Amino acid sequence: GARPHGPEPAAGRVGLDGWARELGERSLSDPALARSSAPGSASKDGKDGFVARQMAELSKQLRAERTRRSALQLGRIALTDRSPRIVIVANRLPFSISASATKPPIASSAALPASPPVASEISPSTPNGAAAAERASDTPPAFTGAVSDLPPELVASAGGLVSALTGVKRLRMLWVGWPGGEEPVDPEQAQAVQDAFLARGCVPVFLPAATQSLFYAGFCNSILWPMLHYLLTAMVDNAALDEAQWNAYVAVNRAFADATLKVLRPGDIVWVHDFHLMLLPAMLRERAPPGTKIGWFLHTPFPASEVFRTLPMREQLLHGLLGADVLGFQTPDNCRNFLSTCTRTLGLAAKLSSDTRRLLYTLDTPEPAAEPAAEP
Repeated sequence: GARPHGPEPAAGRVGLDGWARELGERSLSDPALARSSAPGSASKDGKDGFVARQMAELSKQLRAERTRRSALQLGRIALTDRSPRIVIVANRLPFSISASATKPPIASSAALPASPPVASEISPSTPNGAAAAERASDTPPAFTGAVSDLPPELVASAGGLVSALTGVKRLRMLWVGWPGGEEPVDPEQAQAVQDAFLARGCVPVFLPAATQSLFYAGFCNSILWPMLHYLLTAMVDNAALDEAQWNAYVAVNRAFADATLKVLRPGDIVWVHDFHLMLLPAMLRERAPPGTKIGWFLHTPFPASEVFRTLPMREQLLHGLLGADVLGFQTPDNCRNFLSTCTRTLGLAAKLSSDTRRLLYTLDTPEPAAEPAAEP
């Protein structure tokens, strides 16, 4: 745990000094030390040696406590400092919990996975399962929630998003995302996990295993991912879309919105990533502080309107995306496909501006009911 720059706040310094004094008083009042200082006890050299050992132990415990508090202080600075920042909301956090004590802890930014599903959640025997399992082969194993040592160690997730952002200097970032597993049942372990992520500027969004499976391996990677890549055959093979998968997708987007809004403050810029969170921009827009800037970027192609319109929930997804101020796509063709999809699917609710790069969007609202005429 690196110490924060600058002097510690007065309150934190006083608290730490008080803790050290209390520990020192307990040590110096130890019965063994009292016996060594009594008349006729061991020699002065023996007493001095005992005091030296006590002071060494005190210094060791003081360093450990300072390290722990410094890590927590980094998290408090990330959430309380009033300077502008970007809140990055992605399916995965740049860190996950290490269940092995052999891996060293991470003290710097790392990368998000670029893949679709966790390999263990996909069977090659299912339709399109072999291809999906191949896409998931580089995904780190999910955290099981078992934390043997406190504080837990964090290891880097695989991928490229954070690697690209690591070189950006003088930009404060707060990450909101899934840490790779369920929240530990034990309260002390759960708090330790929260503190470990918070100390590195991350807010974990824990999801139940059943919901995560329906959301990630189900709707996201069996329906959305093939459709976005024009894999219509795979999409048809996986088209047994039940209501539970869609409900899980909505529930996860809502959970991400709740977690983001807890740490969001005026002046923040929210940057949402990828097709896992297509409903999130509109959910944030409804409850975020006025003037909050929201962006969304798609890390896959966006298909032609004829392909996207095959989704039964196409309008809900488009309305969700149009809650953002800025939408980013990989190529100009992807951008044109999205604009065409909006105008053809939403009708008069979306109109292209003169430069064709802006979408003038208004949500249709029903006309208010006419008031009954007053009786004479």
